[in-house]
Amino acid sequence: MYNEDGSLTNTALLRDKGFTEQQHVRRKDGVVGMVKSLSADKVILQTDHGEVQASAESFLNGSWRVITVKPPAEEVEKWFGPSQTTEWQLGVLKAQLLIQLDAHDKTMTGEVKIFSKPKDVKAGREFGVGVLKLPFTTNKVDITKKIADSMGSAIKVCQVTVGATRYDTYY
Repeated sequence: MYNEDGSLTNTALLRDKGFTEQQHVRRKDGVVGMVKSLSADKVILQTDHGEVQASAESFLNGSWRVITVKPPAEEVEKWFGPSQTTEWQLGVLKAQLLIQLDAHDKTMTGEVKIFSKPKDVKAGREFGVGVLKLPFTTNKVDITKKIADSMGSAIKVCQVTVGATRYDTYY
């Protein structure tokens, strides 16, 4: 393994430490290279700055270690965002319905006064017969796959088809 002068006679110790040709290695200071060849006294590396030589002793004393180089990232060409998913589209529908409810509710501000004790509802101005229409208010919007003709006391607002599935929308 060693000559009389203390130098290595072959690459057996380097290979025992796990170093082989075509391997990627990194030095403690961050220099990265690929092993081109191993010899008893030196290792030839290909780095970003060209070919360099390093002593075999530096590999044996732990200054270099084997690394795994990650392949470059591959772009996903047919990626679609969340806006193309069924859940997203149904969420947008719910939001639009709640915004419409809110806008309709704001048009009635001051038109109707509601009292809690004693319970009473009074018009804020004079309305003709059949003109006053009270909006319903809720913070709940249910969107379900069509399962029945009605959903209890809920009010069916619309029917929407997303993909191949039909959904009923209720307040």
